[in-house]
Amino acid sequence: MTDRIYYEDQADWAPSDYYALWRYFDRLAEYVGPTQAQVQHPEHRSARIQARKSTVRDEELASIDLSQMPPESRLLLRAVLRSQQRYELALENFPNFGGLSDAVRHAEPEGFDQYPPAVQAQLQTHD
Repeated sequence: MTDRIYYEDQADWAPSDYYALWRYFDRLAEYVGPTQAQVQHPEHRSARIQARKSTVRDEELASIDLSQMPPESRLLLRAVLRSQQRYELALENFPNFGGLSDAVRHAEPEGFDQYPPAVQAQLQTHD
């Protein structure tokens, strides 16, 4: 397995490392599939861009092993998917993401201030 940032131990991370993890997840989430708005309006620019990304990263997405991820990475991945309105689609297309629903926040995540407001809001959601 290729070493991926989302499997790394975060014990000695700097703020820039958390930002890098968010950026990676933010880009990766775009490859999960189109949002409902993109499906409903395929003529929009974002839908046309999304169409070119379809299935490109499916192999990586399908191979993600949540059990190898630190809890903070699982929480961040779920928050990013939700903020992009792709969480349900990810669960539908990638059964290995089922464990994201079990991710529990115990304290404010490290690197919290490195994430955009939409992701911060998802990280603060309790369910």
